Amino acid sequence: MFDVGKLRKPIGPAVVAPLLLIGLIGASPVSAQQRAETVGNQSPAINAGRDAFVTNNYTNNTGLTPEELRQVKEASAAGGKAGAAGSQADTIIDLSKRLGVTENAVVTLLHVLDQEEVPLERLPQKLSEIADQYKKLQAQLAALNPQNPLARSLAEQAETEIKAGHFDKAHQLLHQVTQAGIAAAQQARELREKAEAAENEQLTQAAVSSSAEGDLSMTELHYLQAADLFKQAANLVPAGNAYDDKRIGYLRKEAGALYQQGDEFGDSGVLRSAIERYKRLLELQPRERAPLAWATAQNDLGSALWSLGVRENGSARLEEAVAAFRAALEERTRERVAVEWASTQNNLGNALAALGVRETGNARLEEAVAAYRDALQVDTRERSPLDWAMTQTNLGISLWTLGVRENSTTRLEEAVAAYRDALEESTRERQPLQWATTEICLGNALVTLGDRESTNARLEEGVAAFRDAFKELTRERRPLQWALTQISLANALATLGERESSVARLEEAIAANRVALEGLTREQAPVLWAGAQVGLGNKLSTLGARDGNTARFAEAVVAYRAALQEQTREQVPLLWAGTEVSLGNALAMLGARDTGTARLDEAVAAYRAALQEQTRDRAPAQWGATQAVLGNVLAALAVRESSTARLEEAVAAYRAALQEQTRDRVPAQWAATEASLGVALATLGDRANDTARLEEAVAAYRAALQERSSDQISGQAAAIQAGLGAALAALGDRESGQAQLDRLDEAIAAYRAALNDANGAAIPIQRDEVLKNIAQLEETLGFAHFHRGDFAAAAQNFRNAGNATPYRVLWLHIASARIGGQDANSNLQDQSAGLNPAEWPVPVIELFLGRRTPPQTMAAARKPDELCEAQFYVGQWHLLRNERAASIDALRKAVKICPKDFNEYTGAVAELKRLGR
Repeated sequence: MFDVGKLRKPIGPAVVAPLLLIGLIGASPVSAQQRAETVGNQSPAINAGRDAFVTNNYTNNTGLTPEELRQVKEASAAGGKAGAAGSQADTIIDLSKRLGVTENAVVTLLHVLDQEEVPLERLPQKLSEIADQYKKLQAQLAALNPQNPLARSLAEQAETEIKAGHFDKAHQLLHQVTQAGIAAAQQARELREKAEAAENEQLTQAAVSSSAEGDLSMTELHYLQAADLFKQAANLVPAGNAYDDKRIGYLRKEAGALYQQGDEFGDSGVLRSAIERYKRLLELQPRERAPLAWATAQNDLGSALWSLGVRENGSARLEEAVAAFRAALEERTRERVAVEWASTQNNLGNALAALGVRETGNARLEEAVAAYRDALQVDTRERSPLDWAMTQTNLGISLWTLGVRENSTTRLEEAVAAYRDALEESTRERQPLQWATTEICLGNALVTLGDRESTNARLEEGVAAFRDAFKELTRERRPLQWALTQISLANALATLGERESSVARLEEAIAANRVALEGLTREQAPVLWAGAQVGLGNKLSTLGARDGNTARFAEAVVAYRAALQEQTREQVPLLWAGTEVSLGNALAMLGARDTGTARLDEAVAAYRAALQEQTRDRAPAQWGATQAVLGNVLAALAVRESSTARLEEAVAAYRAALQEQTRDRVPAQWAATEASLGVALATLGDRANDTARLEEAVAAYRAALQERSSDQISGQAAAIQAGLGAALAALGDRESGQAQLDRLDEAIAAYRAALNDANGAAIPIQRDEVLKNIAQLEETLGFAHFHRGDFAAAAQNFRNAGNATPYRVLWLHIASARIGGQDANSNLQDQSAGLNPAEWPVPVIELFLGRRTPPQTMAAARKPDELCEAQFYVGQWHLLRNERAASIDALRKAVKICPKDFNEYTGAVAELKRLGR
């Protein structure tokens, strides 16, 4: 019997075809989404405030990866060094040497990381940071020499406890040192005239110990506690100019602790407190008296302002940050302090970059809004209502344009409010055409808002506003405006049709678009006419995808090609590129319904033409979307042509697309492209027997499934899971041992998930094919478990595989009998009922049922393959009867005559090994 696991069919159209359509339907290029970016190769959190009190510039001195350090941390949390047995105990010793601290201190520092839930990727750097803080603390304690004997004793004990890693005791002792210092100071005050110097010394030492405790809290990442202790230290410093530098130093440490809390934990309120502290430091260290200290405070202030500014709306904090950094640079010159100058230049760059990201070139529109509002202070509703209404309409238009550019609902709501205010004075009776114009503007704003909302109420209001406008805006009175309003109405109806899956709405939208083209001729308004042709093509494509009518796509192709007669590359390169993409989409949909490749080749040509102008630099989002749909069509061509070269091109296109279609920007498109990439890689891996490609395919499928909750991906989840199952199964075929078992289990899980997701799937799967694949994998697992001697697992696998073949019935019986199944014979009898005794391997089944003897069974074997199998099964029969010698003899004969790709051969070898032969 052949090993069915090695005869698996290659990944073919049954799995590939459904996924190739991902991205073809509704694959119009998406708009670019703005995001804040950091200038340079490092994140703002790393670059900001490089020489400020708090810095994140710690390297990984541990010699461990984040995952390795996590394992050591969890082991130490379970029981200290004693809980970290074996190699992990050695790791703690190694960490002690690398970090320059005791082994107990390492355990305590790991405990700090565990309690504070530091992110995995930051574990090595954070451990290095707090270890450095710990060593500074030790040095500070070593220098602490209180005159108070009790305080000195307590300080020495605290130093000992810190070396031992007993931070809780150290806190108590340092606190006692502080209290002892305070107590001594209080006694000294009673003899002020004789002991003023001693009092100041005690307070200074108390401040030092309070600061040391603050450093200990910083080591534990308890930044707010540290800030309080530094503040206490500043308050303990004796009055007088002689102590100003110490007091300011503690205040700077307090500000730094607050900054660290706000920056690391996203606490904006604490960051505001840090900003207040830094501004106070600027007052305490005026530029005239301490120019470099003043510059340092400016730098630190800029860092705090920047950290707060990047998480707030508006640019005020960022503008302040720029001003602070530039002020610092007036004293931090290159000639004077080159390192600090470079640090502040870096911080200034970060603040300027954050501002640049937020500026979208709308200054003129903002000026327009300001001008309108100034005008409205004079043209009030009471004084000149019609002029006020007109200006309100103009204000609304600017607000609407800003709202579209900024994706700001607030702006759009303001625009709607402005239009509605205007309509209270500019009524149909008083100004019919102005009223109609304002209704059109209102409709546009409502439709824009509706596009951003999940409900259709705004869209319905927009449609109503357009239709109201037609009561006065007739084709005869204002033909161009009438035609453009018909297009606006058509677009709103099309959006409603897509949301409602309504063919009637889409047909109504197409009718309005066609009517618009009757009044909008190419000769009168060529640019507008071309835009209307593109809109008509888009609506026809959407309707074709909805009702499955191929003629719709053919009409869309005609409309797009008409538009391209006016939208030339030379005149409007980006518009031309966009229409080429739309043309490519329609051609791809036609090609998917054809049996040939001509339409698909035309689609590829259209996409590649578009990419000549739609470059990543000029239009990154559109470039990414076009690369994705190009990949889909290339993959479809690869299936039809059996072309590996086309698949390689498809993979390259998908990977290019993913450079811009990132998960954080466009999660649904990212997932769809990852799924398509998975299909192409899996097909390549299967054709070329390339394990690396299959591994990449698995990674791509799993990435796509991370967004399965999104509307776009949820309908494709079944197809993605089926593709994942096929890729995992193919990998399992190439592996052995436990790795193979794990892969096949994963493949079965993926196939079962596909069946669970199949109901209501947008892209259907072939359930029978998936069920067949599951049964085949269960059978393969059964053989693998049997050969390993895990007969219970093998029996379960064969049971899961079902009774589709006599071989499964036979192997299920043998596996069950090997684990002492009491009902194995009765089950075999039930499952073999109706089988033809003359057909192989039914004679073997009759052997196990007691109806044949081994010689009779061997006599029934006519072909070489049957003789091989008969020897193996006779050997199993003897084995079940504890007839060891006879079993070994039969199994040896099986090994001698069976082909090596037969399960009976593999099983015989395994049995002989278990029998010591």
